[in-house]
Amino acid sequence: MQQRKGGLAINFIGIGAAKSATTWIAQCLREHPEVCMSTTKETSYFMDNTYSFGPEWYARHFAHCGEQKIKGEFSPQYLNRPEVPARIKKDFPAAKLILCVRNPVERFLSAYYFKRSTGRIRAPLTKETIEADLQEEINRSMYAKHLKHYLEYFPREQILILFQEDIEKDPMIFIQKVYEFLEINKDFTPPSLYRKENVTAANLTYSLSFHRFMNNLRKRFTHNKTATRFVPFLKRAGVHKLIKSIIDLNKRKSAALVPSEKNISAETREYIASFFRDDTLELERVTKRNLVHWR
Repeated sequence: MQQRKGGLAINFIGIGAAKSATTWIAQCLREHPEVCMSTTKETSYFMDNTYSFGPEWYARHFAHCGEQKIKGEFSPQYLNRPEVPARIKKDFPAAKLILCVRNPVERFLSAYYFKRSTGRIRAPLTKETIEADLQEEINRSMYAKHLKHYLEYFPREQILILFQEDIEKDPMIFIQKVYEFLEINKDFTPPSLYRKENVTAANLTYSLSFHRFMNNLRKRFTHNKTATRFVPFLKRAGVHKLIKSIIDLNKRKSAALVPSEKNISAETREYIASFFRDDTLELERVTKRNLVHWR
């Protein structure tokens, strides 16, 4: 187990993918008696905008953990950031990595609905919208492309690759794979086993500027070099829950945004899928899993 300045040891890091059940996995890990998760699920520490904060800043996210528990975090953005693998390797070379992926088209659509729900994209899903506003989300669904960077630094057996669709088949078997990978009691049943977390809702914000203000306020508490030391107190005081409640109140239902296949033409869906075919073939090679239904 690699030690860092201040004696911090990190046993596992969830590297993604975004919109692929990482919140649910993190919650099931948080509930395990042998695990201590970071105070904030997504520390984003190894990314360019926070790595300069230093190991002491990172260690504050785990200040509540005892030595008897394994420690870890989930930052789904890590998968798509090429600077991250080398930093994890340098700081915590023995850390186990967890990657959960889903059908790339469905992940892309989930991201699109989320951006529409927050007002960042107001146009319907067309080829023009994809080309103008959603190339970043296309990139995020290319799992093999980004996994290759991690395999340059970590052996394959140090990375657990999971598929979100397996949760629907049997959530207990799915989470047992995670527990077994981390060498903790795999027979523990987390309270959140059958609960869906962070599901993209069909909502529109009343005020986009207010939504951004509240989200920025929440980030100030969790991704600010100085403010992080106050996170445990703020959580106990319920500040995080209050901010989330206010954000939720700033939403209104819109039937036009129900994330359903019937709202997307077959032509548009085929156009989206065309971006991922080669990448999916490479992921099949790496994982030895048949993903023909993705293609």
